[in-house]
Amino acid sequence: MSPQRHPPIQPGTHARPHHHRVGVVAVGLRPKRWQRWAVYLLAGLLFATGIAWLAAHYLLVSQGPFGEQQPSAVEPWALRLHGVVAYGFVFIFGSMSVAHIALGWRLRRHLVSGIAMTALCAVLAGSAVLLYYAPEDWHGVVSAVHWCVGLALLPVLLAHIVAAAGKAR
Repeated sequence: MSPQRHPPIQPGTHARPHHHRVGVVAVGLRPKRWQRWAVYLLAGLLFATGIAWLAAHYLLVSQGPFGEQQPSAVEPWALRLHGVVAYGFVFIFGSMSVAHIALGWRLRRHLVSGIAMTALCAVLAGSAVLLYYAPEDWHGVVSAVHWCVGLALLPVLLAHIVAAAGKAR
């Protein structure tokens, strides 16, 4: 059996067929339902636990018996839950990189919000590692970067979802 031969490429045409015609959704571009709901749930939990930590760390500080600052009892639990949820988010993000992110990149769909999401997630993962392992004098700057980028992630995720929903209609 001879291999299938493709017709020669004509000048002015592209080597690959176009999959980005109106109304055509490439298989695998839209994440599976469980991935979508996991992203929604985990991103919401990350946002909530991050806000809880920020509130506990900056607003719920009390004075100890000798005038020293006492952290809130909420602070360590918010941080622990935030870390556990982050592991789940990294897992889901990794599972989406195989099809959704790679295919979206090849099809050039929602590049701005997709690149922003990927970059923000990379900065968050990197800054989380630095919060654990970097020298103590880096902690203040890395923490501020981590929570600023974390606060920016939810609006970027929502923009990515809205852009995709608008394209699907």
